[in-house]
Amino acid sequence: MDEIYRDVYMRLYRAGVRLPLFGLRPELSTRAARSAIEAAEREMLERRNITCRPDAKLLLLANFSAMVLAPLQMTARIPIRELEQIVAEDIRMLMNDAEPDADREISAHAVITALDRNWRNLKTSSFKIWE
Repeated sequence: MDEIYRDVYMRLYRAGVRLPLFGLRPELSTRAARSAIEAAEREMLERRNITCRPDAKLLLLANFSAMVLAPLQMTARIPIRELEQIVAEDIRMLMNDAEPDADREISAHAVITALDRNWRNLKTSSFKIWE
């Protein structure tokens, strides 16, 4: 990955996803997703000496914050702690299934491929948000 883009993606990841959530606290979605991403990356680094590139982290953060956590928070169908656990498990599964590149890093492309392979296995798919 070009170092210029690596730096840009890292800055965007650190800034987080900002959503107007109609009175909800959007930082909860971003914090929950980021916490799950960081925990999964630590686990991958310890077990397999693999890291997650900033583009992959931003992809996971943006998608899980905006497309999963925020809509489910807004409907209040699932307690937030339970939802955070489910999202953490899905993120961990995707990151563990993603194939690292030659530098032992997981890219956003690898995460998208893992998402396609595991769509039916995602616990968040059971909520049928997109069906």
